[in-house]
Amino acid sequence: MKTNNILYIITEYNGGMRPYALSLLKVLYKKGDKIAVVIRNNNLRNEFNWIDKPDIKFIEYPDNKISRIGFRIYPKSLIDTINSIISHSDIDIAYTLTGELILCNFLKKLQTKIPVLHTIHDAIPHDTKILSIKQWLNNHFFLTLPNLKINKIAKNTITNSKSQLDYLRHKYPNNNHYYCPFPSLITDAIVNGNTNVKELINTDPYLLFFGRIEQYKGIHLLYDLYINYPDLHKYPLVIAGSGKIYFDKDDNNKNIKFLNRYFEDEELKSLFMKAEVVVFPYISGTQSGVLSLASFFGKKIVVSNIPFFKETAYNNTGITITDVNSLEVFHKDILETLNDCSSTYDYYKTNYSKDNQSILINDIIKKIL
Repeated sequence: MKTNNILYIITEYNGGMRPYALSLLKVLYKKGDKIAVVIRNNNLRNEFNWIDKPDIKFIEYPDNKISRIGFRIYPKSLIDTINSIISHSDIDIAYTLTGELILCNFLKKLQTKIPVLHTIHDAIPHDTKILSIKQWLNNHFFLTLPNLKINKIAKNTITNSKSQLDYLRHKYPNNNHYYCPFPSLITDAIVNGNTNVKELINTDPYLLFFGRIEQYKGIHLLYDLYINYPDLHKYPLVIAGSGKIYFDKDDNNKNIKFLNRYFEDEELKSLFMKAEVVVFPYISGTQSGVLSLASFFGKKIVVSNIPFFKETAYNNTGITITDVNSLEVFHKDILETLNDCSSTYDYYKTNYSKDNQSILINDIIKKIL
């Protein structure tokens, strides 16, 4: 039986999209598939060394502001690469992995040439604290409007959130929508990492938040909780991740460590292994792979009661779902989790099966074709 050849399209190979895309490629890529990647950092090309060179094409992201704006409006080099691959290769379907908002003006035409399975990460954009008119304009014209357009015209979509799946089926009933569990973000570099986090050499155990600093992740609620309940100060609070800190903080509090930078995969083993409890106090969010990181290392986890966490983490040993909008409840659940001795590794083994994910996605592709 002929296997279906897939063209993977990756236009946002940075931030959280990077491990997402790489994880799925590790699960799905086979000889005969093709990959088109927009690359912003040439050093990241090395992460694709395991793929046969003829099967991957790199498109360089422009290095000056005006060219970048033009590329986001009409990414000609990317579109030419996609068209060339389709014309010269035996491709059955294109599969977008990282949102691909820059293709919002091209997707409709692409779907007349070949079936497309489009990944929707955030059907509704995240809550963001807008700090300037410039940021609002950037978000509106390069995020919100392209997001609405591409979600509307994508005939076949896939999401990793059941609640988002329900939303898409209600909002766009004439399109086909599919669900597959979120992939594990664990890479070989994370598993074998031996680089200590230099800022934490003499600090452990601690309460940990890990991720890019964004308002929708509710980091301010964890910070306020920690400030208001001295009994938590037995453990330092570590907030690890890059981004604009959007709330007021006390720089004199030495028990709270803001590690405001990007973390290499090789550092994450050290970061998580020293944590006593990992906290994800999101106030909104559609899907995320953060649970795979903490549970791979067996860490106890506290998450907010947003729909995605409730649907994926409910009734699992070592994971507490809390109401982050109630400091009293949030505090009680943190204390109970600190006193728990459970491991979450069984959760990881149950929920992040690569074989299961491969079967589900390939079944979806067969339905489309």
